[in-house]
Amino acid sequence: MNPPTCPVFDDVSQIQARSKDLVRTMRKLRRDLRACESCPSCERCAILAAYQANVQSALDQLTEEWNLAATQEA
Repeated sequence: MNPPTCPVFDDVSQIQARSKDLVRTMRKLRRDLRACESCPSCERCAILAAYQANVQSALDQLTEEWNLAATQEA
């Protein structure tokens, strides 16, 4: 009889695997964003504005769901 598997272990394993892909993608994005510095449309770029809004929204959700604001204040 096989012991039951731990759902937390599976979740953590998936997060670790995906985080490696995210790190690589974010590094590429950082390099690519350097081109924006010389773009005349940078200040009013809809792509950058949407990206920044999405990142802020994701950070806000994580902060709220994981109660990170209380951790930062302590």
